[in-house]
Amino acid sequence: MDSSQMEMRNLTYEMRNLTYEMRNLTYQIWNLTYEIWNLTCEIWNLTYEMRDLTYEMRNLTYEIWNLTYEMRDLTYEIWNLTYEMRNLTYEIWNLTYEIWNLTYEIWNLTYEIWNLTYEMRNLTYEIWNLTYEIWNLTYEIWNLTYEIWNLTYEIWNLTYEIWNLTYEMRDLTYEMRNLTYEMRDLTYEIGI
Repeated sequence: MDSSQMEMRNLTYEMRNLTYEMRNLTYQIWNLTYEIWNLTCEIWNLTYEMRDLTYEMRNLTYEIWNLTYEMRDLTYEIWNLTYEMRNLTYEIWNLTYEIWNLTYEIWNLTYEIWNLTYEMRNLTYEIWNLTYEIWNLTYEIWNLTYEIWNLTYEIWNLTYEIWNLTYEMRDLTYEMRNLTYEMRDLTYEIGI
C-alpha cells in the first residue's frame, strides 16, 4: 500500500471519527433541547399557579373591602344608637315620670351596642387573618417569581451552550468539507 492510499485510509478514519463526534453533539443538543422544553413546561405551570394565587388575593381583597364596608355601617349604627341614647337621656331628665321605661330602653340599646362592638372585634380579627393570608400568598408569589427567574437563567445558559455547540458543529462541518476535498484530490491523484 503506497503513501497515498495510506493517507486516504487515514482521512477516511478521520472522517468517520468526525461523523461520530457530530452524531454525539447532535444527541447532546437534542437532550439540552428536551431539558429546555421541560423547564418551559414547568415555568408555564408556575405561571398558572401564580395566576390562581393572584385570583385568590383579589377575592380576599374584595372580602376585606366588603368587611370594611360592613364595619363602616356598624360604626354608623353605633353612632346613631349613641345619638339616640343621648336624646333619651335628655328625655329622662325632662320627663321624670318616664325614667323607668326610658332607662329600660337605654339598657337594651347598651346591650345592642355591646353586641355590635363584639361583632366589630370579630370582624377586626377576621380582617387581620385575611391580611396575614394575603401576606403569605404574596411571599409565595415572590418565591415562585424567583424560581421562574432561576429557571429562565438556566434556559439562557443552556441556549448559550447549544449556540456554542452549533458553532463547533459548523467548524467540524468545514473540517469534513476540507477532508472531502482532500480525499477527492487524492482520488484524482491515485487515478481512481
